Amino acid sequence: MGMIIMSAPMATRLLSFLSLVEDALKRDAMDAGTPIPSVNRIVNYPKGLARLTIDAGGGTILFQHFDLADGETCVRATATWANRQEAGHAAIYPQGDDFDWRAAASRVAAVWIAGPKSVEIAEVTPDMPADALRSAS
Repeated sequence: MGMIIMSAPMATRLLSFLSLVEDALKRDAMDAGTPIPSVNRIVNYPKGLARLTIDAGGGTILFQHFDLADGETCVRATATWANRQEAGHAAIYPQGDDFDWRAAASRVAAVWIAGPKSVEIAEVTPDMPADALRSAS
């Protein structure tokens, strides 16, 4: 199995993209009046991998760059949160030199901010009316 070598322009864009996602997270935190998260970055250029570790709420966003079979580029972002099994995903397919990386970064930040899907478990009791279950779900 050969090593995947990422092109220099995409390597630079991956690091820049991490900065844009970090900026979007901080901007959204300021807009919401919540503490600005501390973020740590790590990038593995030869493998096309990068990770943002976010201290606020605990979790990470993992980025993976790869080329699809048809030659198109894809950056996949997977957000995970501490103590949760759910993950959020975003796939970015940049096309052309005028691709809007800021909008893509905002989309990834929105996945993180949305948080893990919360599953409500309704408590069922024998004397509960039948329509209460429908309104709880």
